[in-house]
Amino acid sequence: MRTLAVLALLGAGLGTAFSQSAPGPAETPRSTGAGSTIDPASGSRLPLLAREAMADEASARIYDALAGPRGAPPRGTIAIALYSPETAMALGRIVSYLRTESALGPRLAELLSLITAREMNLAYEWGAHERAALQAGLEPAVIEVVRRNRSVTDISDDDALIITFGRQLFRNRHVDSDTFAALVERLGRQGTFDAIMLLTYTAMAGTLQQAVDQRPPADFGPEDLPAVGGVGTPIGRPGEFVELGPRPPLPPDVHEDSYYRFPLLRREELDPRGREIFDRLVGADQETTSRGPVGMTFNSPELVEPIQQINSALRERGVLGRRISEIVITATGREMNSQYQWVVHGAAAERAGAGRQVLDAIRDDGDLSALDERDAVAIAFTRELFREGTVRPATFAAAVDLFGARGTVEIAALIGDYLMMTMMYNALGMRLRPDQEPTLPHRAGAPVGAEWR
Repeated sequence: MRTLAVLALLGAGLGTAFSQSAPGPAETPRSTGAGSTIDPASGSRLPLLAREAMADEASARIYDALAGPRGAPPRGTIAIALYSPETAMALGRIVSYLRTESALGPRLAELLSLITAREMNLAYEWGAHERAALQAGLEPAVIEVVRRNRSVTDISDDDALIITFGRQLFRNRHVDSDTFAALVERLGRQGTFDAIMLLTYTAMAGTLQQAVDQRPPADFGPEDLPAVGGVGTPIGRPGEFVELGPRPPLPPDVHEDSYYRFPLLRREELDPRGREIFDRLVGADQETTSRGPVGMTFNSPELVEPIQQINSALRERGVLGRRISEIVITATGREMNSQYQWVVHGAAAERAGAGRQVLDAIRDDGDLSALDERDAVAIAFTRELFREGTVRPATFAAAVDLFGARGTVEIAALIGDYLMMTMMYNALGMRLRPDQEPTLPHRAGAPVGAEWR
């Protein structure tokens, strides 16, 4: 069986494979081996879904909403996510707000999308947004600075600030206090959060694209997104760990009530629409938002519900079940060297029945060949996306064998969701609380993120 073949591959050394930066642009389409055939209509490993393929009427209504009045099959990220319809609907709500309702405007939205495409080497995303960026008024000289990873000294201060912010977030897993403060001064609190979400939503979209080997448009060439040095995030050397030293004190720009760079929002600070969302999700009897992801998302209230919808759709109503979902989230935290995700979701995975053998293998970058095949494939899928920027054909085929196409997409979506969330934490300088004990060994060669600065 293909599943047994991929387990043999796992035992042969995937646990020690790694790359120090993101991979180069997509290669020429290939069709060698199980799981690598590219569907000509979708440009990915998965075919486009037709409306009649929706499992029930609720899913069909989601399809109709995403297809629009002309009923054209969605393409790209949304087409991939449609294998998990509720996830697709939530992603559609996020991108609709960020591109049409946010105060940032289309020019800045396209610049932020291109920054993520460059840092993650996302050929499809770059191909989808470069023309839109030009139409939105983004100057070719600014696009070239991003494309070629050039100095920002010869462009406007505002554009230089946005590019610097994005580069710091990806490459360092944190943003300098001065850079963060300058962006808040330029965009305000909500504008800054929307800018963070444009960077991180695009990262989630890119994760889905990488998982299914989404190909760029036919006219996309190597010079559209050339291989350059210095981009992406070093993941470190799996299995080789270093001491982080004593827990650092809380920085001056991190608030004691929230443990990140914005204080907890009070209900009275929100506009009527924000208070309506607050009353529904937090409670009209509460005075402030909670700590953690829900509280920070209230800095842009229209994003609270769709972000929560993705999380609950995947963890509570998806086909993977809570145990596999928490294993995938915990493996994502490991690959991102996130103490916060490890502390929170390692405990959740243990409660869900993951077992110490599985959690130790994730934490210590251990061999997977002795694990249950479902656990091994889910962890390998996660490792490959971070370490290689793709999923190997045998691993992808094994995932489809074990979890189905929907389950495979939901694994990729969970990885993307928690990549998005962890990047949000890093941008906001989120710290562990005193009651949260760091227990994740830090990989040598990986940047020390916001949690330990």
